[in-house]
Amino acid sequence: MDVRLGAILRDPKTPARAGVTVLAAAIVMIGDVFAPFATQGCGLCRRGPGDTFPSISLFQGIDGWIVLGTVAVLGLASLGYLSNLQRGLSGVAMLLSAVGSLVLGVFEGVDAGVRIMGWGAPQAFEAGSNGPVLFVPEHVYYPPVYLDAGFYLFLAAAALAVIASVVVVLTMSSNPGRSRRTVTPALI
Repeated sequence: MDVRLGAILRDPKTPARAGVTVLAAAIVMIGDVFAPFATQGCGLCRRGPGDTFPSISLFQGIDGWIVLGTVAVLGLASLGYLSNLQRGLSGVAMLLSAVGSLVLGVFEGVDAGVRIMGWGAPQAFEAGSNGPVLFVPEHVYYPPVYLDAGFYLFLAAAALAVIASVVVVLTMSSNPGRSRRTVTPALI
């Protein structure tokens, strides 16, 4: 079976398939924003070092609304593309919001202790010679953070959305003279 990128991009059903893939990935990511994303471990608990606290979703973190908004824009852009509303603008909006969702997902996972768990917030101030000064204890112990399946599902869906959005943009640039009405009938 001879599969080449050029043959895939010339297939008239490829833009519709890629648009549906982006829409499906956006739906998965919207649901995943509310799924368990990270769990704080308990390193000094009396019952044992393997104890954990309840999981926290991405929406409960500091950037919950930002991530949800970015994924909602991705879903709306894919719906706009599939319904032939400004296909060029919708394709670029899909690509930018898919990349933004992927970057936000990686950032939230890497910095889950601060962004999801809320560590690093000022705890107390002490009186200094020029006014209040942030009190920073000499030794701070932060228990481990475990990333749950929601993190990996979010990243997989975001990566799939980026790949499908790139395919959409490539099909737009390889077929600039194509009619605007070819996307919706290709779904049938």
